[in-house]
Amino acid sequence: MLRRLAVVVLIVFVVLAALSELVLPGILARSVEAALEATFGPPAEHDVRLASRPAVKMLLGRFDEVEVTSTNVQTSTLVLESLAVTLHDASVDLKALLSEGELEVSRSARSRVTITITERNLEEYLAANVPEFREPRVLITSDVAAFSGYVTVLGRDFVFTLSGRFVLRDESTVGFDITGFTVDDVGVPGEFLEKWLDVLGEPDLSIDLAGFPLPLKGTEVTQEEGRVIIEATAD
Repeated sequence: MLRRLAVVVLIVFVVLAALSELVLPGILARSVEAALEATFGPPAEHDVRLASRPAVKMLLGRFDEVEVTSTNVQTSTLVLESLAVTLHDASVDLKALLSEGELEVSRSARSRVTITITERNLEEYLAANVPEFREPRVLITSDVAAFSGYVTVLGRDFVFTLSGRFVLRDESTVGFDITGFTVDDVGVPGEFLEKWLDVLGEPDLSIDLAGFPLPLKGTEVTQEEGRVIIEATAD
């Protein structure tokens, strides 16, 4: 009788363990997605993948790996095409997540963050924040990024074009180094650059990584066809 009871208990334990491996990651992932939706708001969308071996460790808020891919993320300055975060050996406040809908990461042994910003993201930013720069167009290649638009001076429309590269100024700031400036395709000497930028209202083309909901430290900035890629780690 005792042997049969032990076998039954063992079977139940194995079944529950198997169910936790299948069900628990999905349940907690949906909770994380809901917390991110509350933090970022629309139109951002989030895809979360959680992993722990065994999965029951998740009930203690311990995760071997947390992968989050968010798209259309609104920051304090512009909308990001995507924000991908991977945390290894992370601890999460499970009570805050399940009862208050808040995602609080207390520790992470290693992290990687990849931010993607497209030409369209930058065009929308300029259209909304630099009204003097009309019909903005952005072109990004691996070598250069160029911003073009119409500016009215003394009743006449001019085509302004700023060219340069996105660079990591320090661990919390991505800036734009201007290497060329033309007005109606005529090069403007560097000593006149500040005066012309005054006409544009001194547009801020920098990105503050410390201002993200999850403070970041930049490690690398690269340009590809049509987009800027920022690599960072999470504090």
